Amino acid sequence: MSSDEGMAFARLFAKRRAELNVSTVDIADLTKRPIQVVVGWEQGSSVPRDDELAVLSEALRLPISLMEEALRRVGEHEKPVGSAGSDSLSDEALYDVEIVPLEESVEDPVIDSLDVEPTGSAWSKLKLRAGRVFGPRDRSTLAQERDPARSSSYMEDPEQQITYRLRMVFSAAGIAILVLVLRWALGGFWAAVTDLWSSLTGVL
Repeated sequence: MSSDEGMAFARLFAKRRAELNVSTVDIADLTKRPIQVVVGWEQGSSVPRDDELAVLSEALRLPISLMEEALRRVGEHEKPVGSAGSDSLSDEALYDVEIVPLEESVEDPVIDSLDVEPTGSAWSKLKLRAGRVFGPRDRSTLAQERDPARSSSYMEDPEQQITYRLRMVFSAAGIAILVLVLRWALGGFWAAVTDLWSSLTGVL
C-alpha cells in the first residue's frame, strides 16, 4: 500500500479546510481540542475520534462516509507515528508555493571602508548651519551662553568657530551693502540739493 493512503485523511482535511477558508482555531473551537491536535490531524501525525469526526464532517461539509474511508485507509496503512522515515504533509505539494530564497546583500569591503556621504548632504549641512546662525535662538542655548560655568569658549569648539566666522562674514557683507546704498542715496540727495540751490541762485 502506498504512503499516500497513510496520509489520506490529512490531505483530505487540509485541502477541504483551505477550500472553505476555515482556520485551525475554528476547528479547535468546534472540536474542543487544542490547536496542536488539529495541526496533527493536518500533518498526519494523529487522527480524530469518532465523535470529533462528526463535528468535522459538519464543519467541512464533507460526507462522513468519505472521511471514514480516509481514516480506514490510514488504519490499513498502519503508518508509525513519529518514525524517522515517515511522510508528512508538504506545504509545497499542497499549496504549490514556490519558495524563493532571499538574495543576501553583497558587501564590498572597499566601498564600506570609504566614508561616502550621500548627494545633498553638504547642502543639507549648509542649510542647517545657516538656520543655526540666522534662525531664532533656542532659549536653552541662550541660557547656557549666559551661564559662564556651562558655556565653553568658542575657541574650543570647531563648530562654534565656523558659526562665528559665518556671522562675521555675513555681517561685514551686510554692512558693506548698507554703506553703498547709503552713499548712493546721499549722493543723489546732495546732487538734488545742489541743483535746487543753483536754481534759486539763478532766479535771485
